[in-house]
Amino acid sequence: AQPATPPVIACLLQAPQHVSLAEPVVPVTFMLRNAGVAEVRVLARHTPLEGILGDLFEVTLASQRLGYRGPMVKRGAPDASEFVTLAPGDHVRATVDLLEGYDLSSAGLYTVRFSGTGDYACNELRITRD
Repeated sequence: AQPATPPVIACLLQAPQHVSLAEPVVPVTFMLRNAGVAEVRVLARHTPLEGILGDLFEVTLASQRLGYRGPMVKRGAPDASEFVTLAPGDHVRATVDLLEGYDLSSAGLYTVRFSGTGDYACNELRITRD
């Protein structure tokens, strides 16, 4: 018997490169795509797929990490409703407002990385605010 092929989940973060300080929202889109050949189940918990309910991103300004200031939710073991099933080639996405959890009120170049759970790596974002 051949060993099972591990799931291949591609993660993509998207955001405007420039968001004025006057804008009330800093949108970040989080997308997961099944780049493998088999169906996979992905836990949405601790990802933007459920909104910002914890410290999901590493946000830095001038090499200083910003503290998380949004809601923190504690829960028990996940149930079946918290999983998303992706067929090969399928994707799921969600857009969240970074301001719901992080203070981006200063002008400058912010670096944003997804730091939640999951066996996938996302790209890094750079967002300028002025």
